[in-house]
Amino acid sequence: SVIGRTLRFNGGAAARVVSVPMILGNVEDYWFSTVVIHLEQPFRSDSMSYLAWLGDGERPGLPTWTGFLLLFPTAAAVMWRLGRSTATYVTTLAVMYFVFFLFSKQAFVHYYHFVMGTLVIAAVAWTAMAEARAGRGELRRRPIAEQSVPLQVA
Repeated sequence: SVIGRTLRFNGGAAARVVSVPMILGNVEDYWFSTVVIHLEQPFRSDSMSYLAWLGDGERPGLPTWTGFLLLFPTAAAVMWRLGRSTATYVTTLAVMYFVFFLFSKQAFVHYYHFVMGTLVIAAVAWTAMAEARAGRGELRRRPIAEQSVPLQVA
């Protein structure tokens, strides 16, 4: 769709505007801070991941590259099942990060908060897509106050 292409272009443009000056400023430091530091981080036995759970306290129970290995099959499986849409993109992002954190050498509560927030965005995207398919585009036309459902306390 035109909106999807526009969002992808604008997102890519924003990423380039933010990243390119830092990369050109010092390529070696950029590479160190974005790649090398993550490879050199030690295994944390107190992390909330399967590596820590299956480990013996000093060493991970699985190879530390397991999370990276599972990224592409996870993305392919989610996209294959859900098709191509903005909602699928956000859902794929959430599932990929969830699997990556589950099998990473460091994963703590706030990592999973990112996944939960992304799932909320995915739920909104799926709802908007379902409403658009049903031909009820009234979600954008109504003020936000009219869209919300009042909280009922028992």
